[in-house]
Amino acid sequence: MIAVGFTMFNGILRIVNFAHPAVYVFGAYAIYFLYSHNCGLLLSIIVGILLTGVCSFLVDRLTLLPLRKKKSIPIAGLITTLGASTVITNFLSADSIFGSEKRPFPALTNIENIQIGNIVIQGSQILMLAVSIISIVILMLIVNKTKLGLAMKATQQNTTAANLMGIDTSKVIALTFIICGIMAGIAAALINGYYQVLSPTMGNMIGMKAFAAAV
Repeated sequence: MIAVGFTMFNGILRIVNFAHPAVYVFGAYAIYFLYSHNCGLLLSIIVGILLTGVCSFLVDRLTLLPLRKKKSIPIAGLITTLGASTVITNFLSADSIFGSEKRPFPALTNIENIQIGNIVIQGSQILMLAVSIISIVILMLIVNKTKLGLAMKATQQNTTAANLMGIDTSKVIALTFIICGIMAGIAAALINGYYQVLSPTMGNMIGMKAFAAAV
């Protein structure tokens, strides 16, 4: 799901958004913060996912949008996303925020394990698979069956022509960031609900794996 975000950013903006794994980490900590303040697990996940979409949106509005307005070269956007990733990671690891130590994350499900011969499939793994498939199917329907999806394809193929045809490409890009942020938030809930541990730097390994999958 995180890899899908990488491919969408690269398709529409022609850049690798290295801030995306940091947004994923932000989503995990947002869920943890809400849950630790007695918001309830389901509410914490829903609000945390939405906040992750907002975080992704702000990454675009505050860092990449000014570069697009100045028609900067693509490498500037790539370096900027690296900087945004560092800012988010350092913010989360600040002593006055969450600190650099690892923190516990709540389990998402109590589904019993399934054993097939010598193979044991955990309930959380089944949940991860099911939610991932549903999320990807919904995203495919959005891209292939809606006007937003058509606008995203047009923006990907030719931004100038899309603008001339009346498509607000800036809004399309903003919605793309929100959608990818929501996907990262869902992934944050699933992955950390499986490992049940948080760390400000956990996005590094996840980001490497997702980038490899995207490539």
